[in-house]
Amino acid sequence: MKFSKQIFLQIVLFIVTSAIFVFLTREFPGGLRYIRLTQWFGFCAIACLYLYLFLDVFSLSLSKKLLLPLTLFTFAHSGIAFFGEIGGFSGLSFLPPAFSVGVYVGVLNITALIGLLLLNSLKKMSDHQKQVLRFMLHLIGLSVIFHVLILGTHYESYIGTVFRMSFVLVSVLLLAEVFARKLVIPTILLAICIGFVGGKIFSENPDSLLPILNMHGNEMQFAENMKMNSTESPFMARMNAMSTMRGDRTKRYTVSFDHPTQVNTNSSTLLSFTVYDAASGNQVRLFQLAYTKLIHMVVVDDELKFFNHIHPSQNGDKFVINTQFPHDGLYHIYLSFQPIGAIEQQFGLTLFVGPKTQELPTVDGEIDTNLTKTFDDITVQLTDPHLVASQMMKGEQTIRFLLTNSKTGEPITDLAPYLAAFGHLVMVNTKTHEYLHVHPTNLTAPLDSDRGGPTVDFVPISIFDPIHPGTYRLFAQFNPDNKLFTADFTVVVE
Repeated sequence: MKFSKQIFLQIVLFIVTSAIFVFLTREFPGGLRYIRLTQWFGFCAIACLYLYLFLDVFSLSLSKKLLLPLTLFTFAHSGIAFFGEIGGFSGLSFLPPAFSVGVYVGVLNITALIGLLLLNSLKKMSDHQKQVLRFMLHLIGLSVIFHVLILGTHYESYIGTVFRMSFVLVSVLLLAEVFARKLVIPTILLAICIGFVGGKIFSENPDSLLPILNMHGNEMQFAENMKMNSTESPFMARMNAMSTMRGDRTKRYTVSFDHPTQVNTNSSTLLSFTVYDAASGNQVRLFQLAYTKLIHMVVVDDELKFFNHIHPSQNGDKFVINTQFPHDGLYHIYLSFQPIGAIEQQFGLTLFVGPKTQELPTVDGEIDTNLTKTFDDITVQLTDPHLVASQMMKGEQTIRFLLTNSKTGEPITDLAPYLAAFGHLVMVNTKTHEYLHVHPTNLTAPLDSDRGGPTVDFVPISIFDPIHPGTYRLFAQFNPDNKLFTADFTVVVE
């Protein structure tokens, strides 16, 4: 009968935690749903396991009735939420090695907790079984610590409050365990060790004094993006829904760039590009349309005053185009294309025009802060340009343009589609010339007969590399009444 009551209690706890999970799934906004669920239920699981171990030191029975099943159920729901972040089991193949280890450790923890829960449900436990239970719980505790160090984004630094609080709580648990066994000397030695390590952790610069336990390393970028395959947060949903992000995200390519040895100003220049598979070295011949074109080519000068967005044509194994350059100096060329079966690829190249003995012009350090400009009869206003790199990385910021008639002030509502959207935007860092192909917010291409305006929104998303703070030049293209023009602005990304 006692066994049946425990099973009934566990079923009730499972139903309650599942109901809370479903409720929070609906309550959390889409952009944070699975991320917050993973964090909240993971925290609850760790808290329940900690309380179980702490109360077990004093042989309190409450832990056996409630905390062990709660640990299992909350930890399992945290795992379910994490799988939601990465888009299900298919997302496992895209995980970096460190994250894969963390996932496997989590699965082992859940499996071990199920076994311990069944063992704890027995009517009577022998002393040997109780010792096994305690030993396994301590192993699981260590395994959970290892698990959160790998996957927990709050553990990337010793400076973080969460890490320091965790250190204090674990130290208290260890001291209580040793002290309860009346081991005086080990307790003193442990206290000395904890004091020494704690002094390092609570110092002003702990990361320089201790080796980094955190397993993220260069994968913190991945942790910020929380895996592109998921379908819930704005960042992940947008990445997953864009046609240019559907494909094998592990494939990489190289580009050979052919051009005349001497390129002269204002003269027709033939440029050609050949794409190769980086793994096999074979030429790539099959591409799919990305925003209505097989390849996009953006050309800017070193001062970021000249901008040209053109589209080479495919000629056999190469992409070729004839173009001109308005003045001597260094030019930056950015290519974006999507091979069949892969995601969008981006490459940056440089080309020197004119005599190579000339000195490059000095870039003007002044920042044009004008956020409202007029181009012929169209006034374009860049609204709320406060951009933060860390938020842009997660797709949490929108760049909005407002277009009005410069003479009448009437809103522009006749924007014709251009490259499957009502606008096109790129950002280039004025110092490093890093390039961002900023995608429109619409995930479905408008029809040729559709018209947009007066506002056009874009979401900056970096596909491969982090977005860095700095000054950026914005080149936005709009097509009112099929009359394409480019609006340029300068913004500071914090």
